[in-house]
Amino acid sequence: PYIVLEYVSGVSLQRVLAREKKLPLSKTLKLAEELADALDYAHAQGVVHRDIKPANILVTEDGHAKIADFGIAKLNLAHFTIPGKVLGTPAYMAPEQLSGEGADRRSDLFSLGVILYVMVTGHSPFPGSSATTVCFKVANRDPVAASALDMTLPPQIDAVIARAIAKNPDERYQNGAELAEDLRLLQQAYKPGSTTTSMQAIAALTTNLN
Repeated sequence: PYIVLEYVSGVSLQRVLAREKKLPLSKTLKLAEELADALDYAHAQGVVHRDIKPANILVTEDGHAKIADFGIAKLNLAHFTIPGKVLGTPAYMAPEQLSGEGADRRSDLFSLGVILYVMVTGHSPFPGSSATTVCFKVANRDPVAASALDMTLPPQIDAVIARAIAKNPDERYQNGAELAEDLRLLQQAYKPGSTTTSMQAIAALTTNLN
């Protein structure tokens, strides 16, 4: 028996962030959009990753994102659940994962929302010197808005992040396609070029977020 895996020439997002601290908004939005689309595809196949974090994201040499390490991924079948087990990385895990309630596609989107915050600010939304502190903040505290840490960021990104990392799964994006669409609109809104196109994108994004 053997396993064949795709060889991806590139480095982990974790290594990129360790080197650059944070990424330009345009690059961040493009990577996050690709990740949202990738998660949407995985979820459509009945697979929940459960450990989305920078170390498990590869950035190719031509600047695209790929999700790696589905080692604790769960098929959406009852006999694949593991009662009482908390699997994943606390700083990127959704509250329901930390409480042992299990994970679904919205849990992966929470993790992507955390990564989006880290990419644009260079900071974790839930900092702490211990796993206990981090877990408490994930479950009970809302982070400082990204635009408060970097005033050059558009206010709409705060709304996108807030929806992605809402404590209640029902208040989050319900699938990756929804998140990817808002990320595309953000790119259109703040891309140099047509003012009309930018205004239309902002209007559509505002409608989506309300």
